[in-house]
Amino acid sequence: MAYKIIDDRLWSDPKVKELNEIDKLLFLFFITNRNSHYSGIYYLPLSYIEEETGIKKSIIEKGINTLSIPYLVKYDYNLSVIWVVNMANYQAKGQKLIKGISNHLETLHKTILIKDFLKHYEHLQIPYRYPIDTLSVGYPTETVSEEETVSEEETEEYCGEVILKIPLIKSHGFFNVYQKDINEWQESYPGIDVNMWIKAIRQWNIDNHNNRKTKAGIRKHISNWLSREQNKARSFNKKQPEKTGPLYDITRNG
Repeated sequence: MAYKIIDDRLWSDPKVKELNEIDKLLFLFFITNRNSHYSGIYYLPLSYIEEETGIKKSIIEKGINTLSIPYLVKYDYNLSVIWVVNMANYQAKGQKLIKGISNHLETLHKTILIKDFLKHYEHLQIPYRYPIDTLSVGYPTETVSEEETVSEEETEEYCGEVILKIPLIKSHGFFNVYQKDINEWQESYPGIDVNMWIKAIRQWNIDNHNNRKTKAGIRKHISNWLSREQNKARSFNKKQPEKTGPLYDITRNG
């Protein structure tokens, strides 16, 4: 039986305090379940989570997406690998354990999460070389154009801080929304509160995982949504009767 270290400051972490009861339970389960590895990155199929917690698969997927937004966990749906992002900071103490992480990563079939894991824990100097130029045998891959090869970190350097993340189809991860995007959409759709509707779009995609968009289709999805809301606002304003009378005349002329 393996013991896990749980820092009591977990419950005062603002990211955790904002979670509902189910998401808090899932987050704690990801740290403490029998399959978990002290590195925080390990094989964890949804069926096992469902069996151990009694939570339905659809709610588990929704919970994982919720936990992914504040960067508490990341999940590779293709290989059923989870990464509890900061777990190794508390569990991996000593060079022997750090070397053990390197051996453990070899068992994870080159999941896409390894690259982010190694970047996050550069300070641990884990002796593992991620095979960036090799592909997992037997797993489908996406064709990536030159325009899509800019990394997420490079994009953030150009666009600033991520305001929120909209979940895409499983193999595409998330679409990052930056303040620059909000400003451009607000300029294009001045009749509505873009900040409010972007949050609504994110929540719709969290709740409707079977209808999520691809990287190529998400901007059109957002533009269509904002355009519809702007048209509704215009239609509503046209139907409002013009307010007349002494008080309104004074206000208008004053």
